[in-house]
Amino acid sequence: MKHIVTCHRNSQEWKTLCSQKAIVDSPSLLIQAFCADPNPKKLENLRKDLVQLFPQAVIVGTTTDGGICQTEVVLDRDILSFTLFEKTRVRSHLIEEIEDFHTAGRVMAEHLIDEETRAIIAFIDGMEGNGDAFVEGAASVNDAVHVAGGLSGDFARFEGTYVFDRNRVVRGGAVAAALSSLSLTVTTRYSFNWNRIGKHLQITSAEGNVVHTIDNRPAWEIYAYYLGEEIAQRLPATGIEFPLIMDREGQTVARAVINTRPDGSLVFAGEFREGDEVQFGYGNAELILDEAPDVASDMARHPVEAIYIYSCMARRRFMPDAIDKEIEPFGNIAPTAGFFTYGEFYGRHLLNETMTILALGEGGEALPERPPKRSFPRRDHPLRWTLRALSHLIDVSTRELNRQKEEFRAIFEQSKGAIAIIEP
Repeated sequence: MKHIVTCHRNSQEWKTLCSQKAIVDSPSLLIQAFCADPNPKKLENLRKDLVQLFPQAVIVGTTTDGGICQTEVVLDRDILSFTLFEKTRVRSHLIEEIEDFHTAGRVMAEHLIDEETRAIIAFIDGMEGNGDAFVEGAASVNDAVHVAGGLSGDFARFEGTYVFDRNRVVRGGAVAAALSSLSLTVTTRYSFNWNRIGKHLQITSAEGNVVHTIDNRPAWEIYAYYLGEEIAQRLPATGIEFPLIMDREGQTVARAVINTRPDGSLVFAGEFREGDEVQFGYGNAELILDEAPDVASDMARHPVEAIYIYSCMARRRFMPDAIDKEIEPFGNIAPTAGFFTYGEFYGRHLLNETMTILALGEGGEALPERPPKRSFPRRDHPLRWTLRALSHLIDVSTRELNRQKEEFRAIFEQSKGAIAIIEP
């Protein structure tokens, strides 16, 4: 397996690099395109150029909220990932118009999965796409195949996202590539590190990924009350860093707003059910920056030849001047590419506020003797300590408030007499 990653501003740059690197056209060549500009004409030009230069390759592309190129976070250039497999078959499928994302996920899986399929990389619409339903649909065909990728972005404009294959560019659709081989080693990890804050809230009216009311109030009003009306007015571009967090099937899951509606309801990247208990969440910068070297060290003990990172836009926007420190350890293991999404796929789950990692190798079975963990240094950054202090302050304050609440509850419940509460 060979993985080459290019970062470019125009077609001439990547064409020159392809020539220098002698990238060979082949049906086993997977090209992933992570595009900074959601301009359909530019996307169409890129698609045509790729098909002309690599007529046999499998091509899947998406618009983004920023790209990942080796150890860098890139905002103003397109990124192309060329993965030439030796023992793996690659196939793709595109769905243009989607009315039901569960059906779309099932149809996609039926087209792509065979008995040797190990992973699917999928990109779907980031504006109205129901990622929960999509991965559940795919899992209904075969839940042993790992689904990676995520929802497309458009740099928080929330005007329209696009995906494409070798044949066409579409808005509101889905595209996926399947990787099939008994020799393919798939290693996956994810990093979350968003903490809960504030009181428990209840979803009182919801349909799929559209939440109408929380605690019997319009969902938009809840965001305005807790985050401030100025923030709520700017949803979803601002405020996505504060998702709703809940427990689902034993896993902590966050859901971020991806659209608003005139009636005060909010569209989230994944589904809610009526009765779900949720809390607001905030990023713990200390844990985010500290966990990446540990995850990378563990991943380095596996046969890894290519790494793809699909990370939430909220992580980049939460700490824009330090996010490259989370990416850097992985780029030091193997060639790394990816993008910042509006929602991340991880197996049969849709995640938000999360960095997901898909690592591939064609070395056959796992290494007979696991090498010792590699040590990746924790890089200092001026903003790191500010974010660490802020996260620590919020965490300690929340725990103190919760302790006071529990102490008051104990006094109240154990009292045998009357209690008078006097406001000072």
